[in-house]
Amino acid sequence: MTIKNIFAFHNFYIFLWLFYSLQSLLLGGRGNFISQFILLFLIIVSIYHAYYAFSHYKVPPFVRALLMLILMFTIYGFILILSGKKIRYMSSGVLVRNYTYLKSIYISLLPFFSFYVFTVKQKLNISVLRNWTFVFFATVALLFFKNQQDQMTAVMEGDFEFTNNFGYEFLALIPLLALWSNKRIVQYMGLAIVLFFLLYGMKRGAILIGALCILLFMYRTIMTASVGKKKWLIFLSVIIILIGLYYVTDLINNSDYFNRRIEQTLEGNTSGRDRLFSVFLDYFLSKNSDIGFFLGNGANATLTISSNYAHNDWLEIAINQGVLGLFVYLLYWISSFKLWKNCTYSKDIRLSLELILVICFLKSLFSMSYNDISLYMSICLGFCVGNQTLVTQKY
Repeated sequence: MTIKNIFAFHNFYIFLWLFYSLQSLLLGGRGNFISQFILLFLIIVSIYHAYYAFSHYKVPPFVRALLMLILMFTIYGFILILSGKKIRYMSSGVLVRNYTYLKSIYISLLPFFSFYVFTVKQKLNISVLRNWTFVFFATVALLFFKNQQDQMTAVMEGDFEFTNNFGYEFLALIPLLALWSNKRIVQYMGLAIVLFFLLYGMKRGAILIGALCILLFMYRTIMTASVGKKKWLIFLSVIIILIGLYYVTDLINNSDYFNRRIEQTLEGNTSGRDRLFSVFLDYFLSKNSDIGFFLGNGANATLTISSNYAHNDWLEIAINQGVLGLFVYLLYWISSFKLWKNCTYSKDIRLSLELILVICFLKSLFSMSYNDISLYMSICLGFCVGNQTLVTQKY
C-alpha cells in the first residue's frame, strides 16, 4: 500500500469510524464535542453516498430495500424527537434520550452505502480489506479488554466473572475471514482467535452463533476446495475444534460462572427474554389499538410497555412500527436472501454473504440486529454487494 493510498478518503473514512469506536480509550469517555463532530461528519458522508449510489448506479433490490427500511425508521425517529416524550427504563428510571433511537440505527445501517460506493468506484478492493482486517481484530480486542476492565472495576467484591457483550463484535469479523482464501492459515488463525474470545466473553447467544458460523465456514471451505487441499483444511479444522474443546473443558473445570451459564441454558433460562417475548406478543395481538397494530405505537414504544427492549427485531418492529414495519423488514430479508442466492461468480463473496445473513438473522431472533450492525460487518457487506454491482454492470 502506497502513502497515497493510505491517506485516500476511503481509508480516512474507515479510520474515523475506528476512532469513534475507540473514543472511550482515546478521549476518556463518550459524548464529548470531538466524538459528536466526528459522528455528524460520518453520518453526512454516509447519507451523501446513499444519494450518490442511487443517482449513479443501478443498485440491486437489496440496496433499495435497505433504503426503504432506513427511511421508515427515520420517519418514526423524527416523530419521536419532535414529540418531546420522556421515555425511561421502568426498572431503573434512567431517561432514554429520544435522539438515540435514530443515532443507533444510522450508525448501524448508513455506513454500508459508503463502503458500497467505495467498492463500485474500485477504491475499496480485496487488498485494502485484507490490510484493514488486522486492524479490525486489534481494535475489537482492545474494546473487549476495555469492557472487561470497566466491568471488573464496577464489581468491587464477589464473583468477578461476567458476560462480555463485545463477544458479538468478534462475530462480525468472521465474514471478513472468508475473503482470505488465498491464505488459509490466516483464516484458521482468525477463527481460533474469534472462538477464544467468544468463549472468554461467555455470551451464550454469541457463542451459539459463532459455533454455527465456524462450522459452516469449515464445511464450505472444505467442500469448495480442490482435492489436494481438502486434507489440509480438514486437518486445520480438526485442530481448531480440538482447541475449542480443550478451552471449554478448562472453563468447566475452573470457572464457576461458566458452569452457571451452562446450567442456566440447560434449565431454559433465557435471561428474561421469554417473559419479554410473551408480554410483547400478547400486547401486539390482543391489547393493541387498530392504529397501533397496523402502524405501530412509535419508536421506543417497547420501553413504555415493559421493562426493556424486545431483544427480538420482529417483536420490536411489531410494537414500534406495526404490520407496516414487519412488511418492510420482511422485504429487506427476502432481498437479502435473493442477494446471496444470486451470488454465483465468487465462492468467497458468496460465503461471506452467507455468514452475514446467518449472524444477522439469528441475532434478529434473540438479540437486536438492525440497530447493531458493526463497522466490520458493514464494510464486508458493502464490499460484497458492491462487487455484485460491478459484475452486473459488465454485462
